[in-house]
This record gives sequence, C-alpha cells and structure tokens, in this order.
Amino acid sequence: MKILLLCVALLLIWDNGMVLGEQEVSDNELQELSTQGSRYINKEIQNAVQGVKHIKTLIEKTNAERKSLLNSLEEAKKKKEDALEDTRDSEMKLKAFPEVCNETMMALWEECKPCLKHTCMKFYARVCRSGSGLVGQQLEEFLNQSSPFYFWMNGDRIDSLLESDRQQSQVLDAMQDSFARASGIIDTLFQDRFFARELHDPHYFSPIGFPHKRPHFLYPKSRLVRSLMSPSHYGPPSFHNMFQPFFEMIHQAQQAMDVQLHSPA
Repeated sequence: MKILLLCVALLLIWDNGMVLGEQEVSDNELQELSTQGSRYINKEIQNAVQGVKHIKTLIEKTNAERKSLLNSLEEAKKKKEDALEDTRDSEMKLKAFPEVCNETMMALWEECKPCLKHTCMKFYARVCRSGSGLVGQQLEEFLNQSSPFYFWMNGDRIDSLLESDRQQSQVLDAMQDSFARASGIIDTLFQDRFFARELHDPHYFSPIGFPHKRPHFLYPKSRLVRSLMSPSHYGPPSFHNMFQPFFEMIHQAQQAMDVQLHSPA
C-alpha cells in the first residue's frame, strides 16, 4: 500500500512539472523536437522518392533507345528473311527442274567428292594424327548425303538458317514480353498514392502531438493517443506498410527482367 501511494505521489509531482528535481521539458520544446524530426524524416523520404523517380527516368530513356534498336533490328531481320526466302526459292526451282543441269552437275559432284574427301582427310591427319578411319567414314557418309543443289550460306544450309531464325524470333518475342511486363509494373508502381503525395500532406509524417502536463497512460483519451491511433485516409504512418508494396512490385519487375537471363540458350 505504501509503494502504491509513493507511486501516485511521484506521478502527481511529475504532473506538476517536477521529476526527481528536474524541470519537465516544455510543450513548445517537445513540439519543436517533433517538428524537426518530422522534417528530417520527410527530407529523407523525399530523397528516396526522388532517387526512385530518377531510376524511372533512366528506364524510360533506356526504353526509347531500346525501341530505336528494335526498329533497326527489325529492318535487318526483314532483309535477312527476304534473302533467305529468295535463296530458298532458287533452291526449290533447281530441285524442281533437275533435267536442266542434273547430269552435268551430278557428274562434276561425283568427280569432286573423292578429291574433297582426300583433301579433308589429309588436313585432319596432319592436325589430329588419330581417329582418321572413323572420321573418314563419317565424312564419306556426309558427302554421299549431300547434294550440289543445296545452297549454303556461311557454312549453314538454308533450312538450318531458317530454323535458327525462327528460334531467335521466339527468344526476342519472349524478351519483349518480359520487358513490357517489367515496364508495366514500374508504371503501376508510380500510380500508387505513395508517389502522388507531397511532403506538405498532413498525413505525411506530421509532427506528433504531446500531452499537456499529464501522463498519457493515466489519461487514455489524451491527444497523444488520439494522434497516433486515429484513423486517417492513408492509415497510421508505418514504414513497413508504406514501402512493402513498393518492394514487392520492384521484386516482380526484377523477376520479369531475369527470366531470359537465366533461361537456357
């Protein structure tokens, strides 16, 4: 009982402005400290937001450069496809009319194959010095399966180049989809209310109110409790609640951009 009375007496003394002989900090000083702290927090958050906006500007600039490169790539791709189609058409025409030059061409090809095989095997034996028998057999099978009517470009047959071009187009389309998805996530992020608010918003870390010479745990309806717990349009000022959606969307954008980087070639 004595301890309880002693605690009450100490609380009453603190309520009157004295705690263990020291003067209580005035409300004006507390309010000034709160204001300075709020300004500091607002400044740091503003710097962070400006940094993220700068990243968005760089993404937009990169997107413009990407579109320019894609246009050039599409033009080169179109020219390549036209050249391959023309070459394939010529190849098909030669196959469709073998009587035009079949006898002469095949005769020359049969004469050329032994010489070609001998030259290749001579080079292989000089460089590798082992396994020439197996390589010679494989080379002979390859020459027998080949035809002088096939067109080759840079060591590849036309049909192989067409298949490779088709696969490259699929990879490019997938990368385009990933970049578009990441850009969409960034755009959605900057439409969030967090980036739309200004620092003069009263809910944007406004100074905290302080009680008037009364311990707030004795008066649960004090201004301090109401200031922290009162519902607002954006909810209580919580760093986790404010930045969690931002981090989640950035993670989704990163995953979208990393899809092709980690996919097998």
